[in-house]
Amino acid sequence: MGLPGETQIPLGTATAIFLHFKRLPNPKMRSNSPLHQNSTNDVTGIVTNLTNNIYLAILSLYVSPSNQLDESLLNTIIKNYPNFIILGDLNARHKSWKCKIGNKKGKILDEIILLKTSLT
Repeated sequence: MGLPGETQIPLGTATAIFLHFKRLPNPKMRSNSPLHQNSTNDVTGIVTNLTNNIYLAILSLYVSPSNQLDESLLNTIIKNYPNFIILGDLNARHKSWKCKIGNKKGKILDEIILLKTSLT
């Protein structure tokens, strides 16, 4: 039995979002969106209209240790969702986040964060 507004999630998706708000306006599931179709990373999300057409995307992202962080996926999120929160397990490590050893995923994510924060 599905939930109201539930979207079919593709097999193999390793992400989930559970939100409980008494007044979350108009949540829209985006799990089978173009964001997911060409990526090796698993992403699930919702987009909600907070107020006066100000939208917030909440995304859960999983990047397995054997896959690279999909930079084009992150750039698509930045381009399509001006307000977003990304949660998940990206298997990204960077010295900026107090990791003893960094990795390529951490370097990519750190560069994207620096770029995004400098644009705002």
